[in-house]
Amino acid sequence: MSYRNIFISLLLLNYIHAQSVFNAYGLGLSKSGHYTATSGAGSIGLVPTFHPGVSLDNPATWPGLKFTYISGSYNSRSVGLENRNNITYGNGLDKIQFVIPIQDRYAIGFSLKLENNHNSYFKTDSSTFDFQGKNLITNKEFRSGGGLLAGSFGVSFPMNEKMGLGFSVDRLFGSSRDEHSLVLNDIHYRMFNIRTYSGTVMNLNFAGNFYNDNDLIVLAFARISMTGKPVSGTLYQFDLFEDRNDNYTYDPDDYPATVNVDTIEVSDIYAPNSFSFGLNAGFRNDLNIFGEFQIWNDEASSANYESIYTDQIGSKTHFGGGIVKFGN
Repeated sequence: MSYRNIFISLLLLNYIHAQSVFNAYGLGLSKSGHYTATSGAGSIGLVPTFHPGVSLDNPATWPGLKFTYISGSYNSRSVGLENRNNITYGNGLDKIQFVIPIQDRYAIGFSLKLENNHNSYFKTDSSTFDFQGKNLITNKEFRSGGGLLAGSFGVSFPMNEKMGLGFSVDRLFGSSRDEHSLVLNDIHYRMFNIRTYSGTVMNLNFAGNFYNDNDLIVLAFARISMTGKPVSGTLYQFDLFEDRNDNYTYDPDDYPATVNVDTIEVSDIYAPNSFSFGLNAGFRNDLNIFGEFQIWNDEASSANYESIYTDQIGSKTHFGGGIVKFGN
């Protein structure tokens, strides 16, 4: 078995256990990597993990590709609450990307990726009580779905023979829904919110070869991400109704005959900004040692985007490193 086959097998079997909180504005869990090679190495996509000198998440490295690439990734995950047996399983397409290198100096690329994931389902334990001689069984359910997508266009170009830049624009869009339900003798009384999103993020990437001899190559990488237009949205709040046909939405078969829906326009929901820096040391035997550092902040100031989740991820810091062995 070649080194490449061994490395791919290890990545496919990789298991990651992490703790996080859901964003209060219905955006869900943020994504820092979209490929098996990136997640398996514990990277944020800045340093090369896909091919020597190349990260598919870093446009500045795309000219190092020898061929046009069409790639995609599929994601499966589970979310649970501490001290609860409720576990939510979700899966779906994580990213689709098309990259065209041009004469080993330039490149262009397009992608559609999942920026935030908001799928979850939790319920409380059932309780029984007597009401006028009748036994009633009740519990509560919390359900959410959807998220934030990013349609991205990127270009890369050289600064000189050893350094290059990459620029990309992410068009953020999507929708999500969260629901509170009271279940009484298997009849659901639902109250839910639907949201839509729209915004842009701009990314400037750098890649440079700072040392190169027969035994060692030292590469440096950097990224600055800035919000072009903070994510804005529309919130639709549905009043409580009896879902008689249990189809998870309001229709003429439900009670009451009409239900009030409040529509609220909200701005400055999500405004991510970050700075990332990474180093990669490549040795003669194709062994690579890398390190990464990132400071990430959400500069959004809106506090009027009611959700069933009470936490917002305002900032985070990433320190990471690893060893990658590329095949011949």
